[in-house]
Amino acid sequence: MPIVSKLLLATALGAAICGPASAEDYRLGAQDKISISVYEYPGLSGTFAVGPSGEIGAPLIGDVKVEGHSTGEAGALIAAALAQAEKLRETPRVTVQIVEYRPYYVVGHVDRPGRYTYEPGMTVLKALGAAGGLYRPSGGDVLRLERDATNAEGLVQTLQISSAQLRLRIQRLHAERNDFPEFKPEVVRVESDKNALLNSFIQQEQMIFNAKRKLLSGQVDALSKLAKTYRAEVASLRERVKLKGVEVAATQARLNVDYKLATSGATASSVALERERLLADIRGEEEELLSLVLRAEQGVTQSEQSLRNLVDSRERDDAQELHDAEVELAQAQAKLKTAKALVNEALVSAPATYREWASDMQQQPSYRIVRAAGEGIVEISANENDPVKAGDVLKIVAASISQ
Repeated sequence: MPIVSKLLLATALGAAICGPASAEDYRLGAQDKISISVYEYPGLSGTFAVGPSGEIGAPLIGDVKVEGHSTGEAGALIAAALAQAEKLRETPRVTVQIVEYRPYYVVGHVDRPGRYTYEPGMTVLKALGAAGGLYRPSGGDVLRLERDATNAEGLVQTLQISSAQLRLRIQRLHAERNDFPEFKPEVVRVESDKNALLNSFIQQEQMIFNAKRKLLSGQVDALSKLAKTYRAEVASLRERVKLKGVEVAATQARLNVDYKLATSGATASSVALERERLLADIRGEEEELLSLVLRAEQGVTQSEQSLRNLVDSRERDDAQELHDAEVELAQAQAKLKTAKALVNEALVSAPATYREWASDMQQQPSYRIVRAAGEGIVEISANENDPVKAGDVLKIVAASISQ
């Protein structure tokens, strides 16, 4: 049985023996924040956010999909990924805890519609209480709705500008990773009155692109020239070593002749001794040249390694920055969708709706929950005691509207 299956089976059996627990019943999803503790690898421990794709990115193991799993199952998946990545003989001990649940949303006939922090055991009635209870019309409610619409519209504009800036940043990072000679952004659509701001964003990203490219080019050129200088030095020194070898051979040959002449008495032995000292000096110079060749070759190796490290570091930094920008864009898009829904809610709930609510405020409203289900979304009827899950949208519908 694969290690992941074994660990998930063990987690399921453990949950069955210990009985139901909220942490095991809860299924992780995007925007959840979890704490990972690895006893054998403290450096891997930390707090991680589940991304829009349902994955977390952790050192050593990369991306691990935890969406739809309990904390125990997620711990088993992470432990299996770590054991596989590090080729461990024993599975490490991994503990996963929820630090912050993904939010739920309350909209409709409530006093404070919006986003709320999820807590285990949340029900429709508790969510209604967190949102200030059922809406109670008052003389200033029309003005409040108008003010809410204005505030939400301002948030929509801010998020649209932020999204445009993030798209340009992502395009620039792709251009850097593909080593484009210049940054030519694709069209990013904004409202006509935001064109000047968009142009300033484009200029800013182009300046960053050009500055980083110029810096990298300068560093690459410097290291390339250094390696070239060392290679030229190696070639020059090897030529000198070659000449010195010729000199050693010639001196040795002459020394051999001196030995023969000294033996026959044709010349003084002091001549041979002087020749020996000369040969020793020449060989010493040859060894010094060989030492210089070794240093120059080490210089070539070090400069080439520095060049590779520079390029690798740049690629890692760009990849991380691109990942962060894509996550930030996905979060901005989710917030923008919510803000637009709030704008629509505030505008639809105008003075005409106020009068209908005032006449029906004593009647029981209806509750509907919009919930993600697999690849789709379902909307179900609910009562006050039904559970509200993290990520749900609870719709409180006035009696006159639901009838």
